[in-house]
Amino acid sequence: MKNKPTSIKELCAFIWYLEGKYNLLDLEIDGVKPWQSQRMSIYYTLALELKILNQAQASMSIKDKFSSLFSYFINSVKYNPFNIFKAEVVIVSGKRVSKINDREIDIYSKYFLDELIKTRSVIEFEQPYLGKHYKQIKKYTYYSDWIDLSSKIYIFLNRANITKSQINFLKVVENEIETLLDIKFNLSNYLIKSIVRFKIEYKLYRYFLKRTEAKNIYIVNAYMMSSFIKAAKDSSIEVYELQHGIFSEYHLGYSYPQRIETLEYFPHKFLVWNEFWKTMIKLPIENKDIIIDRFRYLEKEKKKYIHLEKKQNQMLILSQGAIGEKIAKKILDNFDFFEQYEIIYKLHPGEYERWKSYSSLVELNRLSNITVVKDELLLYELFATSQYQVGVFSTAIYEGVEFGCKTILLDLTGIEYMDKFIKFYNPKII
Repeated sequence: MKNKPTSIKELCAFIWYLEGKYNLLDLEIDGVKPWQSQRMSIYYTLALELKILNQAQASMSIKDKFSSLFSYFINSVKYNPFNIFKAEVVIVSGKRVSKINDREIDIYSKYFLDELIKTRSVIEFEQPYLGKHYKQIKKYTYYSDWIDLSSKIYIFLNRANITKSQINFLKVVENEIETLLDIKFNLSNYLIKSIVRFKIEYKLYRYFLKRTEAKNIYIVNAYMMSSFIKAAKDSSIEVYELQHGIFSEYHLGYSYPQRIETLEYFPHKFLVWNEFWKTMIKLPIENKDIIIDRFRYLEKEKKKYIHLEKKQNQMLILSQGAIGEKIAKKILDNFDFFEQYEIIYKLHPGEYERWKSYSSLVELNRLSNITVVKDELLLYELFATSQYQVGVFSTAIYEGVEFGCKTILLDLTGIEYMDKFIKFYNPKII
């Protein structure tokens, strides 16, 4: 590596370089493979430090953290280890929810679960999002709070069993990261803490799964649940991931270009929305284990709005939390192109409370042809009525194509994710 990474593509190349040089995916300490487990978290941390990405969602205040502790305790009593019920299937639903028909749901698992529950007994295993649970509780819902709370306490009281040579090895990798990227990143401390957390979560998940007697597990966002996947595999339970967004060669939750061997913390099988996604990249599982399944939520929304007529001059801009200010600035800097359109500027839910911190978007909001909206219910209606959509790498871009929107991509951080989309759909790029 000669230069500090300035894009997602360059950062991924740097991480692959480290993995090849130090065999980090197979690094094992105290029975845990910490780099493999924390790969995405490390990527996000480095991307933030290098200012390649911004914080994607709002963070919890100290007051919110104290408030959430109370609910953790209450839910830990209500959903304690002795109240686990039996089910053939466990579905780990997504943390972030959308408000649909006055109900908070996870759009990636809700309708899949509705179909499954007709023929099989199911537990929806729900984790808190920013310290809270937002979805309506059902008779088959089980909260993870007692596991989360137990692991937080355990981390304070225990340490990883790590040798001096292993600490020295982590320091070598850490020094290379800090030297080549010109940042401070305490990798050794980060990974050692993650080992302690992984071990207690693994034990608790093994206990949970033993009590459920589950045969199959479906997970939304599996790359953030390595200890759960390992516990399931060691319990001889088949693990599936449900596609929950876009992925590509530069999404490190899925892309392992140098890897041939099986990954311990990757699901057995992956359910994708269509043939396009099945051939997107070489996943670290056999091709037969990549199974085409429907995106049921999108199908329902298309039926609801596809009859609407498109407004000739309407353009929909899709913001994203990780690059929100950059998107607004790109629109502002190229406004001679955009001034001819009636623009609906659609915020991501994670930006609702902070979009006014985007100086460029505040300036755009003063213009007569731009309307900033944050109502999530409007999205598919806006797709149906807009001639054009503008974005960078939002999953919503693929949904807009389903509604016949002509696509314009902004050449910003993350457009690397869209390499295959660009070849397939040939969008205009600004």
